[in-house]
Amino acid sequence: MRRRTLLATVGTTAIPLTGCVDRPADRPTDGDGSSDTTTVRGAFDDTPVRPECEYESETVTVEEGDETHEYSTAEPVAYPDPPGGFKDDEVIAYAEAFEEAYTSHDAICDSTDHILNVSYSTMEDAVEERQDGITTVTLLRVAGASKGVGDEGPPWATELVPEAVGYTVDETGVARVEAEEPVAPDELGNVALEPLRDGELVATFE
Repeated sequence: MRRRTLLATVGTTAIPLTGCVDRPADRPTDGDGSSDTTTVRGAFDDTPVRPECEYESETVTVEEGDETHEYSTAEPVAYPDPPGGFKDDEVIAYAEAFEEAYTSHDAICDSTDHILNVSYSTMEDAVEERQDGITTVTLLRVAGASKGVGDEGPPWATELVPEAVGYTVDETGVARVEAEEPVAPDELGNVALEPLRDGELVATFE
């Protein structure tokens, strides 16, 4: 564990900057212009894209006035191994584990602040089964950096709101997309996310 000392400036609020990944503009299509959804891997012509880094927790010492406090920074959660099977409960469990890892890497890897805590919890889930062994899971989750500290500022905390994210999973890989608008828990069943059409390829299985 590494150790750093920071000097807090009273009245300064730090805001975490997390990395984002641009959506690919094109998708392989069939004759009518729709995405090739025979397999998840076949719906994309690019390689998996996701936030990912190696980062070890460090101790951050913050001097606030006459007091000194030590905080340990958060480490990103490892991405899960491929699911052992593709039944609904297995796909849901995999999607939740993947989203927790994705969220932690996204919050930590490119942040200019020291992230002290990354929160994750799933509130609701919904499953849509398609032909050819393709399953789409929609998660309503509360996730993101909830506590941190900047190089020049006191520790900050932020309140997270529920957001919907969709995963499409089969034996070839995983696609992911985030909802553009907030979703209430009782509205999740009405959310139609299309990871193959609107999202990114985030993992492939050999």
